[in-house]
Amino acid sequence: MASIQNPCQPIVPSNFPDQLHSGFIKDTHCNPFSGQFGCDIFNKGAKGCYRSTNNTNNIAVQCCYDSNNTLTVGPPGGGYLHLHDSENSRWKHFKVDVLPYLQCCIFSNECDKYYEKRPSVDSRHYVPPRPVWARGDPHFTTMDGTSYEFNPVGEFVYLQVPNTTVQARIKQYVDKNNVPKPASYFSAFAIKIYDDLILQIEFTATNNLQLKIDGVIWEEESLSLPEISAVINTTLISLHTITGLSFQFYNLNNMIHVITALQPSLKGQVSGLIGNWDDDPSNDFMLPNGTWIPKTSSPEDIHFKFGMSWATTNETSIFSYPDGLKWSDYQNLNFAPFFGQPTNSYPQCGNNSQCIFDAFVTGDVEVGLTNVIMEQTNDRQIAEYLHMQKTCSPNLHVLHASVIVVHNSDYTQVDYSIVCEPGYMLTGKSSVGCVEGKYTAHIGKVQWNFGSTTYEQGDSVTLKCSGYVTDASDKLKVSIRRPASFDTLESDRLILVDELLKDDKQTRYRMLYTFYSDHLAAFHLIINDVRDRDTGNYTCHSSKAPEHVATMQLTVVVPMYEIQLKKMGSCSEMPYRSPPSFVEGVSCGLACITNMDGYVHKAPVMKLMLDGKEDVSHLFSGRLAVSRITSETGQVQYTSRYISYYKTMQPMPHFNGRMLTCHAYYPQHKNSVMEKSVGIGTELVTFYNPKILCNSYSMSADVGSDISIECSVESNPLSGLAWELRKNKSQVYLTPNDFDNVSTLLKDVRSGKRVIELKINHVVPQNFGHYHIHAIHPVTSKMSVATVELINSSSE
Repeated sequence: MASIQNPCQPIVPSNFPDQLHSGFIKDTHCNPFSGQFGCDIFNKGAKGCYRSTNNTNNIAVQCCYDSNNTLTVGPPGGGYLHLHDSENSRWKHFKVDVLPYLQCCIFSNECDKYYEKRPSVDSRHYVPPRPVWARGDPHFTTMDGTSYEFNPVGEFVYLQVPNTTVQARIKQYVDKNNVPKPASYFSAFAIKIYDDLILQIEFTATNNLQLKIDGVIWEEESLSLPEISAVINTTLISLHTITGLSFQFYNLNNMIHVITALQPSLKGQVSGLIGNWDDDPSNDFMLPNGTWIPKTSSPEDIHFKFGMSWATTNETSIFSYPDGLKWSDYQNLNFAPFFGQPTNSYPQCGNNSQCIFDAFVTGDVEVGLTNVIMEQTNDRQIAEYLHMQKTCSPNLHVLHASVIVVHNSDYTQVDYSIVCEPGYMLTGKSSVGCVEGKYTAHIGKVQWNFGSTTYEQGDSVTLKCSGYVTDASDKLKVSIRRPASFDTLESDRLILVDELLKDDKQTRYRMLYTFYSDHLAAFHLIINDVRDRDTGNYTCHSSKAPEHVATMQLTVVVPMYEIQLKKMGSCSEMPYRSPPSFVEGVSCGLACITNMDGYVHKAPVMKLMLDGKEDVSHLFSGRLAVSRITSETGQVQYTSRYISYYKTMQPMPHFNGRMLTCHAYYPQHKNSVMEKSVGIGTELVTFYNPKILCNSYSMSADVGSDISIECSVESNPLSGLAWELRKNKSQVYLTPNDFDNVSTLLKDVRSGKRVIELKINHVVPQNFGHYHIHAIHPVTSKMSVATVELINSSSE
């Protein structure tokens, strides 16, 4: 019973609010903000939990949620029933609920037994409440979605449901200059539950919201009674009643605005200004005597015939009054509201007609804008309501069984498969499905034996599609659809086998194969002499609503017969067997060509390796050329030439003296017999222009000091070097004989790199200036220059 009356929500907001619309409040012992210690002990792995407040027979429901804010059930993190609500008796709750948990789940390994007696509650019975609002210079929306204005002064029945009455107090609006306006607003609400509890929401003298219980101000920030739970602050009071009502009372511009949410079980039992709820808007304006006026009635008729019919009397009012005041002091039957249309426009309101109306009749655009704020708030709640309405339970808890859950990203479509533990036998359905909140045990599901596969042309292919329904009395239809490119004339290559009936059926159709089987179905699609044109997506469909579709991708490849290596660009005249040379700035490349015969569907992967270890493919780019060939017998064939060529002329000194290998393969056949490779000469040469790097490009020195300038030059082959000193407009080439204190030193020579040092001992003023080092490539004559400035420290 508790699981039906207080089912858990399937998901909760990411901010983990203090209270849920379904009447649950945050569990103080397990929540993301202050109760993680309790989670670690009693709900291990849960992000936080909520517990029910409207508890019949004192049995509370605990609902726990994981880090994705989705409901979790069963041990170790799921919630469980509390046979004694801790809010009523902590000692009984500890004795009956907590102590057995410690004995079963903490001090022993028998937590399943605890959950057998205190099971988790899932969300299968959860139906979100439907929200409607009333706001501003009272604008109402009925439960069936009809919007209208009602601007009286007095006290009225806002809604009635079995065991609960809600009344609204509406006062005349007075502007900031104390001028009465032909407008009114909500100033208080009263709620009577059963016959023994009355709550009142009203303003304090400082225009803060406050809650009274049976005429006494409630000073706490929260309230939990058997009939009602509440969270209270000066700008928002949230209430949830045991009778299926939820309210959010907002304080905006010293007016009360309310969003009301009703449980679906109340449909057909609602009356008052909130309208008749039966999903038929035509009778929304129902009077207390059960008759109604048309939805198309004029504003005056809606006001006087419908709205005023719900006025309270001195005997029926449930409000409490301050000393010296009584019911009649809050009534004004002579009040004349504004029934016309606004003649001013308010850009701040945009297209919000309620905002424009309220700004006009009150003379205050801020009053109008409260409608925009409340509309946005209500729209968010409606979006949450619609999403929650379509959300399936993220998990199911079945004793002595595991439940396999397959779902989409937002849990609007979920399949549950039940697998019993050893020693237990399932009675009833082994699977259940849920689509947009609706559960059914009659589902169809299909799957391929693999998601994708690759075959060589000429092979025989067997594809298996299996499906099931959960009711053996149902017939399952399985449809297999092939790619549209499939040739009808080749249908004799296909055979479809029913695995259960062992019935061979040779197909004669191009696109669709349809077969029926009781409860289960498994079919083998056999393709003999598979061709490249058989490549594509094969889909398997079930007949049960919603239709399930499984997709399998078949790829057919044609073997490669030959790989060639050729030179391209201006170096193509070089002998094939000579070591190829790459020269920086010269369009000279190496081509790796793969020829393939047959029905070509995909190009192979081309890869170039140094010594079979280092992949240098990123230095090359590729293109595919396909030639159409007609053989002597008239058969059309295709030859593919896939070419990888050198695309950048950057220096590659590490190519020198190493073997470059060309590899070609299909991704599905890498490292198999279908991978082919060929190497070229062992002496791979690259020519590149000189690059100069100095240890410093600006140096300071004192007269008489010693300095050293070191530069490295990298090129292939090694470049010649020269130093010069340029001072003012004259330039002097330096040699060791030009200055007694200047010398050059070749410090290191290795493959492709030369390091040279310029040393000056006891610097003299003539040594200051710009030093240039020149490097000239012996093959391309390309010159590189670096400049180093020597500065007199005393002149800085």
